[in-house]
Amino acid sequence: MNVKARIPIVIIGFVVYLGACKKNNDTQNKPQVSVSDSVCYDEHIKAIIDQNCMPCHSKDSATEEIILETYDDVRLFAIPGMLERSPLYQMITDTVSQNSMPPSGRMKQEYIDLIAKWIMQGSKKSCK
Repeated sequence: MNVKARIPIVIIGFVVYLGACKKNNDTQNKPQVSVSDSVCYDEHIKAIIDQNCMPCHSKDSATEEIILETYDDVRLFAIPGMLERSPLYQMITDTVSQNSMPPSGRMKQEYIDLIAKWIMQGSKKSCK
């Protein structure tokens, strides 16, 4: 095989390699979720939701019929053990679209990490 015939093969291999590297970097930027300490709605998540979400998502002020007042309300948007499929997690980590929440600015990373951990642990109501 001559040199000119090898060039496209090398280029394709390089592109595939770079694509794989990009995918690995995306995985590394995701929150590291540990299951060593229990995170529960009543003890940890409710205060975060109250502070960051309730101004727009209470029964009195819900602008898009998304109400997050109770555990059952929030639980509709947190799919236990499925972080990437949970609308709550998608909304608080979205930095590109107009659906990013809260609209006033990105939630503190420690809150995002705690919500991620809660979802991965099964979105439990209480640790008791």
